Amino acid sequence: MERTEFLRKQADRFLRLAQECTDPEICRQLMSMANEYRDMLEAPEPDPQTGLGKAS
Repeated sequence: MERTEFLRKQADRFLRLAQECTDPEICRQLMSMANEYRDMLEAPEPDPQTGLGKAS
């Protein structure tokens, strides 16, 4: 649950910064980072038995 909350907050933070940003390149980078955090939200939680997403 902590991971989900952290990822959601980070995505929201980067989106908010992108909305306030006046530099188009920085805005694009912030949007990209927000999208990466949202993608991580949709990914399954890493299995503590196998480590951080390591294949078995």
